[in-house]
Amino acid sequence: MRINLKELPQGKKVIHTILKKEDLNIADYEKEFVLLGDVDVEAMFIKSKSTVNIKITAKYTLRLQCSRCLTWFDREYREQESFVFKEGKEKIQKEKSLSDEDIYTYFYMTEEVDLSPLIRDMIVLSVPMKPLCKEDCKGLCPVCGANWNEETCEHMGMTTKPTTKLSKLLEFKDKLYK
Repeated sequence: MRINLKELPQGKKVIHTILKKEDLNIADYEKEFVLLGDVDVEAMFIKSKSTVNIKITAKYTLRLQCSRCLTWFDREYREQESFVFKEGKEKIQKEKSLSDEDIYTYFYMTEEVDLSPLIRDMIVLSVPMKPLCKEDCKGLCPVCGANWNEETCEHMGMTTKPTTKLSKLLEFKDKLYK
């Protein structure tokens, strides 16, 4: 999504567009999630002299894998971020502590800027570290691998220790904390 910031009129302007998956270079992340369909993007620009405030709203659907039961599920997202674009170069200081404004401020020296990397980052950063298909997901049986959301097994609620490859570590832990 390329925008010519110099040609933007002073004041407020809203642009609505649809971005394809290919426009965002998001294929590298498909081991963690899959972007389903297009991304609906609304960008509001507020230009004041050579500074442009941009508020981007992106709506999209991701297919994620549950971290407890390993099933794939779809979730809709609506993310919103604000950025500031200033004309010129950033003044480099020897030491500087970063503020929120510094993190979301970009400097441009060309007439045209590409907002696609910002939208891609919004999508990637919205993926949870441990996605859950539902909040009360029961997960998998550690003994037989049954999905406890769909079925029960004889190990459900078991109080004895399962025999697994980690049983020696469990014995060591028991001895350590006696």
